[in-house]
Amino acid sequence: MPYTVLYPLGGPVSGAPLADASEDAELIFQLTSVGGRSDQAEWMADRGRRAVLERAPSGAWRYPLEIPGVDVWGRELDADDGTDTTASAQGVVTNSQRYWLSATGKS
Repeated sequence: MPYTVLYPLGGPVSGAPLADASEDAELIFQLTSVGGRSDQAEWMADRGRRAVLERAPSGAWRYPLEIPGVDVWGRELDADDGTDTTASAQGVVTNSQRYWLSATGKS
């Protein structure tokens, strides 16, 4: 502890498969950060948020998402459920965030 788990939640795809050039998709992921204490779960959640959303001074994403055949051009925090301490008596505290990734197929 602490650690983070990334879950793909799917998302809408319109038109041809994303593997075709110029097709778009909205991909949804949940990032769940787990710690033994609230500060650990929140620290991991902050690191995850920076990894997904942080930009360099040039405006480019600080941490590019390299996916063969796909251009991830948009990222957005969709929901932040905050810290859940209901299982803290068992030494487990979680923090969940949901992200939208906008992607286009490229050749």
